[in-house]
Amino acid sequence: MTVELRTVPTEELVPWRHTAMLGFAISPPAGFVEASAGQFEPERTIGGWEDGRWVSTAGNLSLRLAIPGGHIPMAGVTSVTVRTTHRRRGLLRQMMDWLLDDAADRGEAVSGLVASEAPIYGRFGFGPAAFAHELVIDRRIARLEPPVEPRGTVTLDEAVDVGADLRALWNRWWPTQPGEIERSEGYWQAHSDLDPEAMRKGGTARLAARHRGADGQVDGYALYRIHSQQGVGWLPQSRVQVEELVALTPTARLELWAYLLGVDLVAEVHAAPVPVDEPLSLRVTDLRQVRTVASWDRLWIRILDVPAALAARSYAVADRLVLEVLDPVRPDTGGRYRLEAGPDGAEAVRAGAGEPADLVVGVAELGALWLGGVTASQLVGAGRLVEATPGAAGRADRLFAGPRAPFNGTVF
Repeated sequence: MTVELRTVPTEELVPWRHTAMLGFAISPPAGFVEASAGQFEPERTIGGWEDGRWVSTAGNLSLRLAIPGGHIPMAGVTSVTVRTTHRRRGLLRQMMDWLLDDAADRGEAVSGLVASEAPIYGRFGFGPAAFAHELVIDRRIARLEPPVEPRGTVTLDEAVDVGADLRALWNRWWPTQPGEIERSEGYWQAHSDLDPEAMRKGGTARLAARHRGADGQVDGYALYRIHSQQGVGWLPQSRVQVEELVALTPTARLELWAYLLGVDLVAEVHAAPVPVDEPLSLRVTDLRQVRTVASWDRLWIRILDVPAALAARSYAVADRLVLEVLDPVRPDTGGRYRLEAGPDGAEAVRAGAGEPADLVVGVAELGALWLGGVTASQLVGAGRLVEATPGAAGRADRLFAGPRAPFNGTVF
């Protein structure tokens, strides 16, 4: 029987979402699928339809992505699954082609995704552009030095009760963090307003520690759970599992860490995802007690319009580079481009026939380079970028450097 690739009408979003979650080996609690289905746009949501049911799923979300100097519309690729019974029939390729065409037709210069498996999306032109760490901190040993003298206050509530504050702070924070995205109301309803016991993995309800500055306004929050365990001789073995820490100022961030390290009856604080440039280890007396136990890719970027993407962001220094972009999947995206950029703005255009390239880069590697989380010199060292002009990689390192490491804490 032939599988028909088609968009998903509103009345089919719930069964489509069930299929997608099955593809990620998730058995959702009652009510979760109905709430989460509201995130998706029917005209941008597709699947393989066969014999009255969905056998593959995928979609684009209309998102805004923070980049150095501002933000840009982004097609957020989401919920890509193919039933095990329908593998190797070309369904993934068909869906990805549709999603990339859809984004390009809407004028979105970039597409992005959070990958469930790292090897899948490079062949479609996506490159890993933002990364994260998982930290484990021995609360019994780690000490902040000098001790944090509170300038603000922290209040504790269940997260489901303070959703308005979380939304308001997020909307102020996300544009300042390259790699982060604006969250839709559908996202908040599915991921924050619901906290079913079946999704807690043995932990408490999701708790929200809100930090208020000297002016009384919320300027940071930490979302976490406590996983209780009693050790031998009644020694505490419980852990704090930090799911998200957002702060508008370094002071708010540090005071929230001090709060989390002060939770009673806890042996360890686990935190994931955390930005790769998290400064906490530089404040503790023994930096070895802030252990990075995992590092992984968070956000993958696919450039669809090279001039628009390059011109959208700000740059650390003034320079001029000619990039030869290779794109075997969408050849029209490739070509030679001249980038003239600096702190005051940037312009990117097709280079003239006689202009030699400074760097030769695949479109996936350009996606990794674009946010500033991967350097041209690293790509040269990995054999993933060719430095055609001596010294051009170092110049690109300085040009593409951002104000902070890109980070994405939103699974979409």
